Order: sequence, then structure tokens, then C-alpha cells
Amino acid sequence: QKIKYTATAEFNKLVFGEQSLYGRIAVLSDYDKLTRDDLLTHFNNFIQLSNAYIIVSGKITADVISLINKHIGSIALSKSKPKISINPYTTSISNQDKYIKKDGSLQSAIRIGRPIINKQHKDFDSLMVLNTIFGGFFGSRLMSNLREDKGFTYGVSSFIINYKHGAYFNIATEVNAQNTQAAIDEIQIELNKIKNVKVLEEELKLVKNYIYGTYLRSFDGPLALSDRFRSAKDLGLDLNFYAKSLSNMMEQTPQQIMETANKYFNFDDMIKLVVGNMENK
Repeated sequence: QKIKYTATAEFNKLVFGEQSLYGRIAVLSDYDKLTRDDLLTHFNNFIQLSNAYIIVSGKITADVISLINKHIGSIALSKSKPKISINPYTTSISNQDKYIKKDGSLQSAIRIGRPIINKQHKDFDSLMVLNTIFGGFFGSRLMSNLREDKGFTYGVSSFIINYKHGAYFNIATEVNAQNTQAAIDEIQIELNKIKNVKVLEEELKLVKNYIYGTYLRSFDGPLALSDRFRSAKDLGLDLNFYAKSLSNMMEQTPQQIMETANKYFNFDDMIKLVVGNMENK
């Protein structure tokens, strides 16, 4: 019943459609319908080594490879790979404003965003730099405006969620109910500003340094490295993707950032969701 959770669940429905696999949200009654046979069928179809891959990262010796092949490889080869049918993931921009009233709530959860390109798209690296400037780190424009300047919220961020068959851009914050509309207005102002005024070189350099440092940390250690590899593999990409992506982000110019903003940051194209108790409604 918390406004933050409700907003997240409802926003996925609005972005991908309530019947799509990305938009479908489990409710309590769904678990009551499950049977033992359902669990066994799911286990036999999905949770078996013939449908898996193994990532080994760190100090890898011949003995390690031999033990994996002996104890896991033989199991994987003993079963045929299951045939898995994947339902289509439909995406559509609803262009609708939705308000879910929560009586007694002192705050409102705001979600603004839209379906967007994912990592396979040529504009993705530019979009990542743009998003970082806009709301992707503590020194972002959204934080400077809504938290530092206006005092509307403790935190506001924008981010891109990547799935294999789709992605979406999301601006998320929780504000006092009386500041709900004012916060939405300020978000729109910042969206228009980054579309119409070129980013200063100084700000762009700061953001690039932040991205570079974040990338280095995300590859620090064998566990992090294996996780990066898994993320790329699941999207059909190789490990070289990260080096190419980082290089592209470091080469972004103010002009490219503004062009990307005009492609993807149109306020009128975005879904606006408020969960809570707006003062004027």
C-alpha cells in the first residue's frame, strides 16, 4: 500500500501494457492459485542446467575447469534443452496522466517517463550521458533544482531500466502533497532547458569523470566482472560492448547531448503518474 511501491507497479503497467510480461504485476490472489503441479512444471521447464550457462571469474586453473566439467557438465549434457516459448513484449506510449488517490497520505509519489531505446541502439551511449546530467547522480540537475533549490524532496532521480525486449526512462521522486504540481512543473522546466540550451563543457566534463569512475568500480573484482559479462550476454552483446560504450560516452559533445534530448526528452510524450494525495484534488 506504500505510495512508492504502488507508483512503481502502476508505472510499469502504463509503459508496457497491463497484459505484457513486463507490465504484469503479481497480486496476493495469484499466489493462492498456484498448485504443486504448477511449480513442478516451471522447475522442469526452466530450472535445469541444460538451459543454463556457467560463468567462472577469478583465479581459474585447469583443476577448476576439470571439476566443473566433472560435477556440473555431465548433468547438463544428460538432459535435452527445453523448448521455451516467449510471449511478445508489447510497448505503447499511453500519453495519459494518471492520479491514484491515497487518503491520509502526506506525500505524493511522482513517476514521469516513457518507453525508450535499450543498449542495442546507436543512441544509447549519448542517452546515458544525457540521463546522468539530468538526474542520474547526486549532483544532477533534478537534484539541484528539486532538493537543493526548492526543498521539495529528499531525493529525485532519473534512470533507464533495460530489459532484453524493451526499456523505459523514468523520473522518480516523492514530495509533500502540497508541492506535487510544483514539482511536476519544475521537472518540465528542466526537460525543456536541457533540450534548448547546450550543456556547458565544464558540466559535461564533470559528468564524464563521474561516469568513468563508476565504470571502473563496476568492473572491480571477479564478482563484478562476472556480473558485467552476464548482463551483456543476456542482451546478446559481447564483453567488448562496455569498452566501446565507455569510449562513445567520453566522446559526446554538447551538441550531441542536445540533439539526443530533443529526440527522447519531450514532456508531452511522457506518461505522468501521481500516487498519493494531491492538495488540489
